[in-house]
Amino acid sequence: MENIIFIEAFKELIPPKSDILVALSGGPDSIISLYFCNILKKDGYISKLEAIHINHNLRGDESNSDQKFCEDYCKSLNIPLTVKSIRLNGDRDSKGLENLARDFRYREIENYDKEFKSNFIILGHHKNDKVETTLFNIFRGTALKGISSIRSKRGKYIRPLLKFEKREIVDYLNSNGIPFIVDSSNNENDYSRNKIRNIIIPTIERSLNRRIVDSVYRVSKIAEECEEFVKEYIVKLMNKEGFKRGYNTTIILNRDLYLKEKPYIQKEIISYIYRDYFKTYSPPFLDINEIVKSLKTYSKPFNSNKIFFEASKNSIIITPVDKNITLNNDPYSFKGSVNSWNLLSSSSSVLKFDLDKVVGRLKVEPIDKNRSFQPFGKSKEIKVSKILSDKKIPLSLRKKLFVLSDGENIVYIPHCGTNRRYKTDDNTTKTLYIEENGVVNNLFIT
Repeated sequence: MENIIFIEAFKELIPPKSDILVALSGGPDSIISLYFCNILKKDGYISKLEAIHINHNLRGDESNSDQKFCEDYCKSLNIPLTVKSIRLNGDRDSKGLENLARDFRYREIENYDKEFKSNFIILGHHKNDKVETTLFNIFRGTALKGISSIRSKRGKYIRPLLKFEKREIVDYLNSNGIPFIVDSSNNENDYSRNKIRNIIIPTIERSLNRRIVDSVYRVSKIAEECEEFVKEYIVKLMNKEGFKRGYNTTIILNRDLYLKEKPYIQKEIISYIYRDYFKTYSPPFLDINEIVKSLKTYSKPFNSNKIFFEASKNSIIITPVDKNITLNNDPYSFKGSVNSWNLLSSSSSVLKFDLDKVVGRLKVEPIDKNRSFQPFGKSKEIKVSKILSDKKIPLSLRKKLFVLSDGENIVYIPHCGTNRRYKTDDNTTKTLYIEENGVVNNLFIT
C-alpha cells in the first residue's frame, strides 16, 4: 500500500500546524501512527509531536519489554516519549480488567495532555477494532450508537486508521522493515473481544462471508449516519419551546410531547440526556426500555446509573441522585441536599430577611405541607400545600423540598420565597441574603 493513502487518511483528521500526542503501545497500529505523524512533522505539516506509553504492569517482564521497545523506537526517531506506570487494584473484579485498564489509560493520557496541551490525541484503532466492537455490542443488545461503535473523532481523540484493516497495517510495516511488538494476550481467548477476533470472525469468514469485516464495517458506517440524523432531530426537539424546562442539574420534560414521539426517539432522548446533559455513560438498552416504560405509566420512579426519573401526569422529572451539601455561615449552619434545593428558577434571584426577627436557631427541615406560611404580597398565612400548588411545583418534587425554619415559623421555602414576618425594615441591623440560582448557591450575612 502506498504512503500517500495513509498520509491522506491522517490529513483528513489533522489540520495543518497541529500539536499531536500519540498513544503508543508498541503494537502495529500505534507504531504506524507515530511513523506517519513523524513524516508529517518532518514535512512541517505537524508543529509539535510527542508520544505517551502506559505500562499497565499486567504481563510482568513482557510489560517492561514493551516499555523498553517504545523508548528505543522513539529515541530512534528523536520523538519525546512520556511513560506512565500504573497498577490496577482490586476494583478490577467489579468493572472488568479490560474496562478498568482502559479507564486508567485514558485518565493518565488526559492528565499528561493538560501539560502538553495537544490539539489532538491519536489512537491506533483500525477497521478490525471497529468491527469487533460493533459485533460485541450487537451480541449484548444495543441501539444505533452501539452499532456505529468506534468513531474516527471524539473530542480531542482521533483515529486515522479506522478505514484500514489490520492486515494492511502489518503488511506495510513488514514491507518497510518497521519494527513492532505483538501483545501475547491478544491470542488468549479469555476475553469476549478476543473470542470475537480469534474464533467468531474467522469462522464466519470460512463458512458464510469471507468479507465479513468489510460488510460489518459498512453497516456500522450507515449506523453512524443514522445516529447523526437522530441526534440532530433530538437537539432541535430539546430546544423546542415547551418541550423542556428546568435549571441547573434538573430537567423537566413535557410528558405529553415526549410520549407523542416514536418509541425509538423516546429511548434515544433518554440516552442523549445521559451523555450530553449529565456527561455519563448511557445505561444498557434494557434499562432504557424499563425507564421509558416507567415514564409511560408513571407508576413508580426509576433510578439508573445515578440518574433519577419520575413521571407525573404532565411532567417527567430527571435529576441526579442526591448529593449531600452543607452550607455554613457561623453561627448558622444549614444542611440539606442538592436536589432538595433544586429547580424551576430560570434566572438568579436574591431574597433577604431580617435576622433580628429570628426566634431560635436557623435550621433546615423537611417540608410539612400542613404548616402555614405568609408569602410577600399576602395579608395572611396560607397553607404550604396551596403555596406549592400555586407555584406549580411537581408533586414528586414537593416531598423532597426542605424549608429554612427558626423552630417556630418557616422562614424560607425554596422557589416560593421568604416569610413576610421576617421582612426587613428601617430597624433591621442584620440581614441574611439567599441567592437562588437553580440550587441555593450562596448565603451571606450583612
